[in-house]
Amino acid sequence: MRRYPSPWFLVPVLVGTLVGGGLGWQITTVGCRPDTCSGLAIGMGILFGLISAGGMSVVVVLALRSISEWRDATSRGEDPPGPGCEVPDRSA
Repeated sequence: MRRYPSPWFLVPVLVGTLVGGGLGWQITTVGCRPDTCSGLAIGMGILFGLISAGGMSVVVVLALRSISEWRDATSRGEDPPGPGCEVPDRSA
């Protein structure tokens, strides 16, 4: 039975998007004189928000894969995978 991810994994992506957009807007606003570049600030906020959303999406996908591997291994009665990409030592 395939389990679908919880919609709660969307929350970190949305939060990252809002924080990234806010940072982009604020950084641009600080570098301008008052009331001179609101359009640029909005554009940079959108750009930073999209970049942040992409980065957070990668992190969420990797976390979902890790959780899926963990659940598959435990459901089969095996030890869950450890950290990293360890290769068994076959020299012995």
